[in-house]
Amino acid sequence: MEINLTVRRGHVMICLQQTQTFAIPDTGYEFEGWTGALEGPAILDTLLMDSNKILTHAFSLIPPPQFTIALNTSHGNVSLDPSGGT
Repeated sequence: MEINLTVRRGHVMICLQQTQTFAIPDTGYEFEGWTGALEGPAILDTLLMDSNKILTHAFSLIPPPQFTIALNTSHGNVSLDPSGGT
């Protein structure tokens, strides 16, 4: 993903100014890291604006937890909802 910095509410990006970048994943995702003008897994990092910059960030889906259920039944049935488990 390419990140374009824009001027808002009077904020101006000055040449050689350091700016902090941070990545906030949506619920269910985790941040993997930056590539491009920044490298590594730090969610918060500082970038020196001495030229145009391209940052790429990667998020990955957090797999849902998996649980094991042990059932002992002697007088009845067990059904799964949704079906498909074993």
